[in-house]
Amino acid sequence: MMFPDSAEPGKYVLMYKWGGYYNCYDVLLVDSKSTGDKVPQLVTKDVWTKTDHSQYELRSNYVFKDSKGWFCDVVPPSGDVSQCLKTCESKSNCNAINVVPYKNPPSVVFDVVNIPTTSRCVRALQQKGVTDSSLVCYGFIEPEGPEVGTPNTISDDPRDAVFYSTSFVRERIQIIENVKVTTGGGDKDEGKTARWQFGDQCISCEDAKKHVPQSGSVSGSVAHTWTLQRECRLCE
Repeated sequence: MMFPDSAEPGKYVLMYKWGGYYNCYDVLLVDSKSTGDKVPQLVTKDVWTKTDHSQYELRSNYVFKDSKGWFCDVVPPSGDVSQCLKTCESKSNCNAINVVPYKNPPSVVFDVVNIPTTSRCVRALQQKGVTDSSLVCYGFIEPEGPEVGTPNTISDDPRDAVFYSTSFVRERIQIIENVKVTTGGGDKDEGKTARWQFGDQCISCEDAKKHVPQSGSVSGSVAHTWTLQRECRLCE
């Protein structure tokens, strides 16, 4: 197949249908002038993928074992979970982590904190000076997902404890290197609006900006703390 001469470089979705067969493919249209002497290459990398307002709930059957291969840790006030990710990477039986509040905010209706209650985990958190305002991280093997959907739960309801959590999973992805996409395909973050309203509740404009991913980022290493506002304010 051929792209029309008017097509601009960028990311596209190619769909074909023939007889009873059909499928879709992600396509990157490259301008040879933008690559120079470098040849575009398909590279496989292991990355951490972050999902805000998400956690692996107990009902997802993730397994946290009270053994040397598993860990519980207190996240620094900055929300930087780099150490949690590194600890998980060093384990042979860890490829996912939950980051959850040690104590749920008052807005949570069903006040259930999804933190392992094993003696080793409880002792580790106490030794690291956990407080009611702390975020806690712990690692495990990601469970298999259902036939439809994902193994982690995502919630945009501020009355749900999942809303204040963040999940990470280590995945193997393929990316194209030696390519600079400047136009076309709708691959820009420009025009994306920061979400500030969730149902009848609102977060600050500063927190809302955290919902808009930075250009070119695949994953992040910061778990945010979401604070509801008493008065809603329209963000630009």
